[in-house]
Amino acid sequence: MKIKIRLTEPIWRTVESREVTLELANETATVGAVLSELARLHPKFGEEIYGGPGEGDYHYGLFLNDQIVGLAQREEFVAKDGDEIFILLPVAGGDGS
Repeated sequence: MKIKIRLTEPIWRTVESREVTLELANETATVGAVLSELARLHPKFGEEIYGGPGEGDYHYGLFLNDQIVGLAQREEFVAKDGDEIFILLPVAGGDGS
């Protein structure tokens, strides 16, 4: 199966592309398995995506197609051929004035 992974700033730099297509042998795979394969191919990606200060503390947001996937729940969501995973760093800010 083929899964397209789209990445935003700054994590795309760990794979040197804003879009990656992975081919996996299985017909389906959990989002966690897809991320693990990308981390195997690009170790800096793994360090960045799982690099929160504590267990279960992740900086990035994930989407499987149009569905929000919590990184901590990545093994509960199943991707199939043609699906797309989108990884972004949520940003908020402002000084409240």
